[in-house]
Amino acid sequence: MQRAAMRETVEIDGLVVAVTRKRIQRMRLVVHPPDGRVTLSVPPTARREEWLTFLTSKLPWIHAHTARMAQRALPAPALYAGGEIHYLWGRPCVLHVEEHPGRPSVVFGDGSILLRVPPGSDAAMRESVMHTGYAAQLREAVEPLVGQARAALGVGTARFFARRMKSRWGSCSPRSGRIRLNTELAKHPPRLLGYVLVHEMAHLLEPGHNSRFYSLVERALPDWRTARAELRALSPGQA
Repeated sequence: MQRAAMRETVEIDGLVVAVTRKRIQRMRLVVHPPDGRVTLSVPPTARREEWLTFLTSKLPWIHAHTARMAQRALPAPALYAGGEIHYLWGRPCVLHVEEHPGRPSVVFGDGSILLRVPPGSDAAMRESVMHTGYAAQLREAVEPLVGQARAALGVGTARFFARRMKSRWGSCSPRSGRIRLNTELAKHPPRLLGYVLVHEMAHLLEPGHNSRFYSLVERALPDWRTARAELRALSPGQA
């Protein structure tokens, strides 16, 4: 039987941090939008003084990130109604909604998005249809980028999945070769998808964020720091 994750809460420098022990290889610190909630995941064998030292070293980053979140005006929630502006690969698109009794669908055009939904559909259903469309866009865009990344990194095959992710742009399971990409990436410029793809594929060769890992990323994508800065400005916030 798998043991439940152990959790505790610590207060440090005015911050309340939820700490969870998980079956991971490295510590993972996340500042969650929109309220700046802070969580720290640590390996089962990590000693308390180890993760406290790590957390203390990250305090300037945490404070800077929470301050940016506090200053950022929260956008009004999307209603998925006609006339709204939504984004595809960094370009603004006007949403057009057609109600008809057929199968829901979404068509991305040049500067416009056509959303076909059943009569009386609510915002949650319309969002679900849009998410399916963004996932399809992401899978299509990934294909040509994968070959370039494989050649640059010298890495083998992997399986890619488009997923909704609240606090991460991507994730990698080196043992299974599974890479998950956040469907939100389809709303931003393609170069950001390229960076996340290279970042996660580099984890197939090096699980940790050490000098070898960053040298692999640098080899495949020399301008990776610019893309990382753009993503961090957008959030999800992860160290």
